[in-house]
Amino acid sequence: LRTSSDLSPDGQHLLYFAADLKCWDTWTAISRTPFLESLDLYSGLGTYEGGGLFLSDASYKLHAIWAGRTRKKASSLVRDDNSGPEIDGTGDLPVYFARLKRDGWQRLTGQEKVFDKLLPCGWILRKHLRGKYTAKSERGRGLSWDEHELINTQSGASIDGNNWEWADWDRNSIVWATKGCLYRASIKSNLEIGSPAMLHDFTPYTFEEREAPH
Repeated sequence: LRTSSDLSPDGQHLLYFAADLKCWDTWTAISRTPFLESLDLYSGLGTYEGGGLFLSDASYKLHAIWAGRTRKKASSLVRDDNSGPEIDGTGDLPVYFARLKRDGWQRLTGQEKVFDKLLPCGWILRKHLRGKYTAKSERGRGLSWDEHELINTQSGASIDGNNWEWADWDRNSIVWATKGCLYRASIKSNLEIGSPAMLHDFTPYTFEEREAPH
């Protein structure tokens, strides 16, 4: 589940949460990208725990209310549940909230699921969290993705990012994903942003089963 998973800063490892909802078994695993074969593997107790986030290239933190029983430990990465942002086990999206806090997002006062990231020239990138499984989302995928908007506190300008499935600030650019493509745009002034430039089109990609080299 995307709201309980994370990619290491160097892109070398994936921490992910998996579940067999027929018998309510859950697992949290660390793999070497792009493979899913686990290096470190922890079992959980239903969906009340599981997942986590990276603290650095070499360490990670788990959402483990009951300590997360270790099944396999084969990586050199360090588990450190006492560092980094607190993962509130009583919240709706505990791992996702902690990950946003780690990445510089600030929760809007009085709004549980609205987060802001302050950008140059008075711009705010606002993220409205959805993250709930539904019978049918507007994109027909069974999951309602986050919604985004750009707001300028100086000029009052706004840009609708409702079709952005993901968005963030990276290397002096606004980056976002929509319809299988990744885009970027710079900030020109407090009135407008630059023309979108496509970074990559992922739509031709198809799944290929490959055995992990470990």
